[in-house]
Amino acid sequence: MLEVEHRLGRLRRFQALNGMLAGWPWWVMWAVLAVALAGIAGVPASPAMAPWFGASLATGLLGWLGTAALYRRARTSPRPGLARRAEDLVGGYSLRQAQRMIEELRRFEQD
Repeated sequence: MLEVEHRLGRLRRFQALNGMLAGWPWWVMWAVLAVALAGIAGVPASPAMAPWFGASLATGLLGWLGTAALYRRARTSPRPGLARRAEDLVGGYSLRQAQRMIEELRRFEQD
């Protein structure tokens, strides 16, 4: 039972990391997508778009760094509940259900 719980914990941490890594590119790619769609729609490029594009990339970079900082803080926090809540937010429903089942089995064993 303990081995299953450890593996489930590793899987939850892996899923949280994977979700963060998969989400990182979208902090910047939405601006690139907007420019591509404007090009497809025939919107003429103008020098006035450069500040918007630069600000969008800067915002994306700050969001990217903020996501990394929040993930690191959640993982290294002295409060174990913070890391658990972060994993709960990005963990899948089936993994949360499996964790609940393990907790129920543990309670059943203790009774």
